[in-house]
Amino acid sequence: MKIKLLILLGLTITATAVILFGCGGGGGSSAGESAINNEEPPRINEELRYTILGNGMAGPDAEYYSMSYASSMKNFIYVRTYLLKDEGNYYPFPSRVTLPTRFIIPTGKISVCYNCHRLGYPVPSENPQVTIPVSLPSTEETASESGKLKRLTDDPGMDINGMWSPDGSRIAWVSDRTGNWQIWVMNSDGSGKQQVTNGKAMHAWPEWSPDGSRLVYWGHDETTGKSAIKTSKTDGSDTAIVVESQEAVDRPVWSPDGKYIAYGAQTGGNWDVWVSSGDGNEHHRLTEGEEMETNPKWSPDGSKMAYKMVPAGDYNLTVEQFMTFENGFDSPEIYIWNGPQSIQMSDWSPDGSHITYTAEVVDYVTDNVSYLAAVSDLALGKYFAEGQPALIAGGETLGDRGPVFSPDGRRIAFWAWDLSYRATLWMVNTDGTNLRQMTYAGFDMYPRWKPSGEKLLFESNRNGNMDIWVLSID
Repeated sequence: MKIKLLILLGLTITATAVILFGCGGGGGSSAGESAINNEEPPRINEELRYTILGNGMAGPDAEYYSMSYASSMKNFIYVRTYLLKDEGNYYPFPSRVTLPTRFIIPTGKISVCYNCHRLGYPVPSENPQVTIPVSLPSTEETASESGKLKRLTDDPGMDINGMWSPDGSRIAWVSDRTGNWQIWVMNSDGSGKQQVTNGKAMHAWPEWSPDGSRLVYWGHDETTGKSAIKTSKTDGSDTAIVVESQEAVDRPVWSPDGKYIAYGAQTGGNWDVWVSSGDGNEHHRLTEGEEMETNPKWSPDGSKMAYKMVPAGDYNLTVEQFMTFENGFDSPEIYIWNGPQSIQMSDWSPDGSHITYTAEVVDYVTDNVSYLAAVSDLALGKYFAEGQPALIAGGETLGDRGPVFSPDGRRIAFWAWDLSYRATLWMVNTDGTNLRQMTYAGFDMYPRWKPSGEKLLFESNRNGNMDIWVLSID
């Protein structure tokens, strides 16, 4: 492996940021450019409000991180350009708000992660249990939502993680309706539901192959302790094991040409990014450092890969790294992220020129550190991956999650804990105009664009149970 540059302590990291909607102080959007919630859903009770806010956590270590002094990017967190540890002369960060989310990086047995990772999802039983579970109430449809929503699943079990097929005709999702987490598929209108996986092992995180003929997914067998990445046809036949291990493996993703599958895997207790051929006969370890490296995301043309890196040592906020494969998988070129720290990448734009992510920022709405959605261009220079970050909805929400580009790259959808403490869907043009709230009653999460662009697939607790829904877009 060829790493292009190592970051040394004291390296000056600079970037330019643009705040699209407010500068953290609740200024909001310009008149005529946004459609913020003007409906008044029923107030939630104080007990639920406390549950959503969680226990909170200490903010980033101000001995090693700081906010930029430049007014245009004062919300973002950066590595300190010099250390003031001995003098004790530094700005202390406020505490973090621990709004509920699901699996972002492999949480394993790191109990502190479960302060935020409190939404139900498939997880081995030996991992720590959530200390403040989130039990969300049912809600009633608001007037502006009427006629735009359709519920696709209605089983008493939990239905989550819906994924469109490449042609938009089918949906794969994960359900515990049989008493164990398994992969299911259905037609885009909710008909033709069919179970794909079964048996003692739990299965989750399905991804469609680019031609729509197969699914790749994660599995974990509690009886053997083994985890695996598997593929099968969409009817569950012709199952193939890509990789199987007594150590953990993480969510798989197909390469755009359908030949390879990338995933995170533990080796000797350390997380790294791997690529395997679709038949499991070829394996390449792409990273080898002591850092925790997971969550690979191929660029749309397959020439680049983003992956999440949790640094070892004192500088431990997550960043996104990038690699290219001019010299093959055995010698990737790695580019160091030169931008805001503590980010979680969500998506590539269709042309590969921009990325979306959530970044921890000092949010003056809550007076806490919170994750807010951002968009950035992306350029791979000689040593660094660089871009100009811009907050999408600063000042309008308590915290954002999962921003994803529309198929034509002109819009971004995301979900957020809004100012009424409800999880709702939002949309904004990629250039920062026309921020608008799409749902109001909640609790709506994890939007996915239909490949044709006219609908959003999402999961919601509207009927008192987590189900798969679709929202028609005007």
